[in-house]
Amino acid sequence: MSGAVLFAYERPAIATALGVVLRQHGYSLDHAASAEAARDRLERTQYTALVLDVALPGLPGDLLIADARGLGVEVVVLISAAYRRSRYKREPARLYGADAHLEVHDLGHKLGSTLDELLGRPPLRSEQSCDPPDEVLPRRVVGDVILFHAERLLHARGRQEANMLLEEDLQCAKAVLASLVPNLKGRDPFDDAVESLMAALGRNAEVWS
Repeated sequence: MSGAVLFAYERPAIATALGVVLRQHGYSLDHAASAEAARDRLERTQYTALVLDVALPGLPGDLLIADARGLGVEVVVLISAAYRRSRYKREPARLYGADAHLEVHDLGHKLGSTLDELLGRPPLRSEQSCDPPDEVLPRRVVGDVILFHAERLLHARGRQEANMLLEEDLQCAKAVLASLVPNLKGRDPFDDAVESLMAALGRNAEVWS
């Protein structure tokens, strides 16, 4: 069964981080930053699922959903951002033929399981991954935290501000992981997961341009 997902969302950095999380569920991720780019990809590649921003620039979302269905996409999930500047947080008035709706900060811990459920796939089990468990769990948890704060994180002015934004959630997550992954020595997988996902977001420098 194919696991190709098209993520139609304006910010490519978030797509990169989300791809890391979805790989744990056996999905591959392509990104399109506009409706026109998404339509082009849909016409050239067979996707199992489309994850579509309700505010994606370009064509009306309902037309893109209709195109996707006509091209064999099985599942469509609408997403909206809770932290966009000058916009209110709200759910779409209707789904326009989509199967589900999530907010962008929920993608890390909900999208994989939502796709599994809608596609009739078995729930993810840790033994399904070929990566060591003490690396899989930290990446999954860190991905959830970073994606939860993704919109505000991308507006942070530097690594120090980003660290302040993430600090409380990351410390709580690390405390939980310490009890689940004992005997961590030196630079543990949690720190590696933070660094790799921050780098994927282009946020690994002290001062951001």
